[in-house]
Amino acid sequence: MKKGCFIKLIVVLTVVVAAITYIVQNKLDDFILKPGKEFIKGQVIKQIYETLDDVIDNPEKDSLKQIIDIHFADKTFDEIKKEKFSRAIELIENAAEDSLITSEELNQIHSLLTKIRKDEEPKKD
Repeated sequence: MKKGCFIKLIVVLTVVVAAITYIVQNKLDDFILKPGKEFIKGQVIKQIYETLDDVIDNPEKDSLKQIIDIHFADKTFDEIKKEKFSRAIELIENAAEDSLITSEELNQIHSLLTKIRKDEEPKKD
């Protein structure tokens, strides 16, 4: 290999490594993490709606869908850990088991989601 080709190769590799390092350090959230979180959140909501498809249509079912849309669309819900809202998903699945959502189950789910959201909000001094 000639000296000129070797030097060009070193320069190109240095630029490529520097670009990759910059992207990983500064833009990883924008390119990978945010779209990934949105995809996962969309899949969770889709799974919940598929669970609710078997439930008899009533006002509580419509209210539950609105509550899910409000709480899961909120930006603060992006940061909540899986363990915290897995209990809410479990409550939704249990409510849908008998094909009827009661107002008591609806209130229980809503209060749990509200509590989770309040626990995750940053404290203001």
